[in-house]
Order: sequence, then C-alpha cells, then structure tokens
Amino acid sequence: MYPILLLIVGVGFTDFWKRKWIMFGGGFFLIHLAVVIHLIPISRLAIIADRYVYLAAIGVFFLIGVAVNHLIQKDRYKPLLLTLSLIYVASLAVYAHQYSKKWHDSATLKVEMKALFERHQKENYKK
Repeated sequence: MYPILLLIVGVGFTDFWKRKWIMFGGGFFLIHLAVVIHLIPISRLAIIADRYVYLAAIGVFFLIGVAVNHLIQKDRYKPLLLTLSLIYVASLAVYAHQYSKKWHDSATLKVEMKALFERHQKENYKK
C-alpha cells in the first residue's frame, strides 16, 4: 500500500519536485528519516533513540525557511509574518525566563523534572 502511495505522490508532484530547494529539503528529511526508522538498515548500536530524527528535521525547517522567505518578499504578507515571528520569540523569551527562576543548578533541575514527570504520570495514567 505505502509503495503505491509513495509512487502516486512522487509522480503526481513531478513539477513540484523539480525545484532544487524542495528536492534538497525533502530529500534530506526522507533520507535521515529512513535511517531512523530502519528502512536503511544500520546497526542498532549506531542509532538507539528517536532523538536522531532531529537531524532529519533540518530538511523540514529548511523548507519552512524557504517558504517564509518567499512570503516575506511579497509586501502583502510581510507585516503578518513579522508580527507572528515577534509573538513567537516573545513567548519563548517569557517561557525561558519563567524556568530560569526555578533552575539554579543540576539538583533543582532534577527535582523540577521529577515533579513534572509525576504530574504527567498522574494525569495520563489514572486508574
């Protein structure tokens, strides 16, 4: 089923895939994702966690960056993108500042993470 779907998508978007930046970003993502989910077999000792998918995310973020760049070049979307970017950066700054008050050293970080984990366990695994 999936090979047929992949073939349909690949052929259906032939003109779309001819753009070099889309081919680079999509290819980068798919190749690294194939390694993580073991479509391309690699020793289990080489890749043992899902955190390695972060490398594959570079391809997706590259595509997002190119799309945002194209939208910024159009005067119509520039104020909206700049406003959304400012709101996003400000929310990250507030979030980081709130947590910087709690984390003074490794010990306080471990205590906070343990409490967070316990809250998560209680909320998601109620009997």
